[in-house]
Amino acid sequence: APALALSGAFSVVLLGLALWQVDLTDDTWHASGSYEYAAARAVEGRLDDLNLSGQVTLCAYYAEAYHYVTGLPTRRAGADNLASCSGKNGDSDPVVLIVDAPLRLLAGKGLDSLDGAGELETVLAVNPAAPFLYGRQAYVDTELIRGYLLR
Repeated sequence: APALALSGAFSVVLLGLALWQVDLTDDTWHASGSYEYAAARAVEGRLDDLNLSGQVTLCAYYAEAYHYVTGLPTRRAGADNLASCSGKNGDSDPVVLIVDAPLRLLAGKGLDSLDGAGELETVLAVNPAAPFLYGRQAYVDTELIRGYLLR
């Protein structure tokens, strides 16, 4: 009986280690249908089309997802303060602020002034390809994900 219990415990530990390793692989980091992954892939494709893929720093609320997919330097945009995205932080490359569903939802009216602002250039606008999950609700994002070049 002790050998059987020990064998069962050892099997559970091995199964846990195997699942942990699988979770660390590229295929399971973000489900391919997740909003963050789909948004980052769309932004990456547009940056490639514009020949900007190696020449910008991205600033987004889910900076980790954008960095993972694009391989570009990223920083996290604050929901209440976009100063962390400012291109005046000693960046050698231009900074592109990614305004997607998470940032719009969390920053709210603070982003209204970005559209049509004279000092910002819209460098990309892509259609989101997946619903955004926030809390326990799914939001269908009907607005384009926009990238603004910060000067």
